[in-house]
Amino acid sequence: MLNWVRVCLVAITLVVIGASPAAAQGAPLKPEQIEVTGYAGACVATVTLAVPNKEKDLEIVLRVNGKGVADDTLKKAATTLEMKAGLQLAKGDDLQAVVSDGGAPVVSKEFPVVDAPKGTKVSTAGCPKEVEPRNYDDRDVVEIIAYGGLAIDTFAPAKLGNYVERKDDGTEVAIPTQTMTRQRAIAGIDFAYRLTKKSRPVQFWISGETMYGSRTADFCKEEEKCFEEATDLTKNFTKVLRSASSFEAYITPRLEFWTFQKDSEAPLALYATGRLGLIALDGAPGISGSHHVGIGTIITKGRFEGTLVEAGWGKTELFADPEKGKPKWNRLKIDALAAIRMTDDTYAFVQLYIDTTLRRNDTSSGLQTFIGIEKNLNSWKLW
Repeated sequence: MLNWVRVCLVAITLVVIGASPAAAQGAPLKPEQIEVTGYAGACVATVTLAVPNKEKDLEIVLRVNGKGVADDTLKKAATTLEMKAGLQLAKGDDLQAVVSDGGAPVVSKEFPVVDAPKGTKVSTAGCPKEVEPRNYDDRDVVEIIAYGGLAIDTFAPAKLGNYVERKDDGTEVAIPTQTMTRQRAIAGIDFAYRLTKKSRPVQFWISGETMYGSRTADFCKEEEKCFEEATDLTKNFTKVLRSASSFEAYITPRLEFWTFQKDSEAPLALYATGRLGLIALDGAPGISGSHHVGIGTIITKGRFEGTLVEAGWGKTELFADPEKGKPKWNRLKIDALAAIRMTDDTYAFVQLYIDTTLRRNDTSSGLQTFIGIEKNLNSWKLW
């Protein structure tokens, strides 16, 4: 019996001795055991391992948005390493750690930079002396805006606002208005989607616009109340759509490639753009194209966010003379919009739009004025 006990003890001893190297070596590190934490506004990120490193020092590379920005060493037996990123982190940046012990590196998943918990003070220690501000854009990834107001077309061709009646013989007769001023109630939706991360210095947007126009003679009974009625989106937004005699729609890609006054209350982005659109008039034989390419500036933050000036060169098929062949790209288009915030989600706007050939006595050249109210639907319920 004693011999059997001795045999068992020897066997157990051999098992323990044989297993010790494996235990000391530890299981390989897995990507899910690596976590990277960073807060917006800080210049450091923290790398944390779920299990302590018992064998040797680990080399860690910190990536921000896929680019390696720092490397450091995690000492043996430690689980946490604070790393200086060398730049100021912005919300939405992606953080990643690459961990190596001399063998194949282990790459963590991407962790987004988030706002610090309430009450937590974000330290800028370790930031470069001249850190570039990255908070010069308050726009959301998706912007959806409803607007309503008046279009004043006194200095624009009558056909643009559909102030003409088309007879069976093809002739056009001006439709009388309540006053000498030609104006329409307008309503529509603007939308924009940011295709790049907010932290990128170059921004690419896809935006669009729809505009329904209803002659005030068809929309309101008393002219002095037209503006008040047209800007009451809750009650009259759909009324404008139902009584509309003109419709316009545009798709506009926009590349913002430089920003002026980044640290001011009104940063100004310089952009290049193209505009593809159509104009449809009640009673017209078809749909007319309206396109241009151009360059402009837009305010990206603050009380005047959305204010822009744009100039382009293009064509407007509505004004083309069929006897002179296909419409040509021979028109200068200038768009200037001033917006001012009234509440968190409400802006007042005034917009001037010029469409001209720059030729003297050109009856197709015109200037339109738009005034109204717009509401950001990201935080506002239309119905």
